[in-house]
Amino acid sequence: MESPTKRKRTPPAPIGAVELKPYKHQVGGHTTVYRFSRRAVCKQLNSKENKFYETVEKYHPQLLAFMPRYIGVLNVTYRKDAKKSKAQNVEGEDTVPSSEQLSITTPPPPKDDAPAQQQRIVSHSQQAQTSIPQPEPRNPETSLVRQGERLEHFLLLEDLTAGMQKPCVLDLKMGTRQYGVEANEKKQASQRSKCKTTTSRELGVRVCGMQVYNVQKQSYIFEDKYFGRDLKAGNEFKDALTRFFFDGIGHNQALKHIPSLLEKITSLDRIIRQLPSYRLYASSLLLIYDRGDADEQGKSRPASRASEHSGREEHKQHYHDIKLKIVDFANCVTAEDMPRILQTKPCPPAHPDDVDRGYLRGLRTLRMYFQKIWEELHHQKYVERGEGEGMATLDRSVSGAVTQRGWSDSLLEDPGDVST
Repeated sequence: MESPTKRKRTPPAPIGAVELKPYKHQVGGHTTVYRFSRRAVCKQLNSKENKFYETVEKYHPQLLAFMPRYIGVLNVTYRKDAKKSKAQNVEGEDTVPSSEQLSITTPPPPKDDAPAQQQRIVSHSQQAQTSIPQPEPRNPETSLVRQGERLEHFLLLEDLTAGMQKPCVLDLKMGTRQYGVEANEKKQASQRSKCKTTTSRELGVRVCGMQVYNVQKQSYIFEDKYFGRDLKAGNEFKDALTRFFFDGIGHNQALKHIPSLLEKITSLDRIIRQLPSYRLYASSLLLIYDRGDADEQGKSRPASRASEHSGREEHKQHYHDIKLKIVDFANCVTAEDMPRILQTKPCPPAHPDDVDRGYLRGLRTLRMYFQKIWEELHHQKYVERGEGEGMATLDRSVSGAVTQRGWSDSLLEDPGDVST
């Protein structure tokens, strides 16, 4: 029998090692999002998306309130395990590295700031490997990438569900054009067909994914992009949006959040109208609210202190508002880049000086549908309480003084158009 002292010892994990796990609240999109920390997520970097963030930050900071906070770029070195068989790299799929070194580059500070930015270097182990000697942390941008290594970049962003107890997420694909300025003829035809046969062309929006916490079942209910593709404009689409607020007991979350949501949609509408030559092609609009932890009868539980990812305590308070955030900017176009796009890209916007009317059509749709949902649920609530006689007075000004500022019908006069 082999002596315990002669057994091969497992080398310790790198100091400060971070394990990347798939982000469990991602309900749509093609690129895998990973959880980096309790308040940050990361995904493989697309240089156009990074440039979009930097352009908006410089020229249109008013839009930043509707975007996840941009933290920086992770410079990741993938190292192969020599004693393991090589992983097959399937095109279009994310490969999982065996061991990595991460260099986190934070966004550049304003020019007025005197101190130069400092890089924070951490080591990262995607999977526990015992056969790889751990080199000292190093910055892969300032040293040669060794043989058998490759450099990748990840975008580090704010986790929009951080601190929430039971986050509910709705992913909406916005606009009437779902391909970028570099799409070939096959891609254009495919996306045009998809828009024509779904709610995208008619409504300017379609459901791409959804997760809602059901307190009766004490579990999440999920819907995917195929559910959204089958929906038709009208009652089917309205019912799908209503389901986003159903917690297994009732629709109180809709009555609670829709007024605030409409205000946010109205504010975003105003900003988009002030961005000529911008196109938010193939981007998504995320709606996120916290159902809060509750028992089967809907009675709230005390805030949980248990962290699901570490032994440390993580205090999660019930988040009481609803978030409205634009994500996925890889195919978006900025006014600052429009002259170059018109000269060099195969399918630039047909009306480059105009605003994104396909996106505005989607915002108008959401305002109309959510207002209708609130009206129906509000009426139902009064009827169930035996107060139907008072509804005539309340309904008379449903888009005025009785409700919130976001309920104004003034923007509905412009229905938007099909972006091309």
